Amino acid sequence: RAFQEHDIVIVPSITAKDGVKEGLPVVLMEAMACGVPVIASEYSGIPELVSDQAGLLSVPEDAQSIAAAVSKFLGDPDLRRRCIREGRRKVETEFDIKKIAQLKRALLEESLA
Repeated sequence: RAFQEHDIVIVPSITAKDGVKEGLPVVLMEAMACGVPVIASEYSGIPELVSDQAGLLSVPEDAQSIAAAVSKFLGDPDLRRRCIREGRRKVETEFDIKKIAQLKRALLEESLA
């Protein structure tokens, strides 16, 4: 329900002082699955999920880059619709837990053979 109350989800990732980085924020997949366009940092594993087709990427730790992405979404309803459509498709086809489990099983069986 929270996702449906927002027009855009923004996930600006940074590296912690101790060097720890997040890999792929699940909140991005959840937003995309719910049909909300996303803006995320071009950081770690995020570009694997969010591309110019499924959302917009910003420069890490750069507020101007995030603001530019927000302006781009607000000024282009067609872009938002394309990102919503592609984002949902990407999550459904590439991040489905059943498909991932089947792939891992096949890889394990192949390595045992």
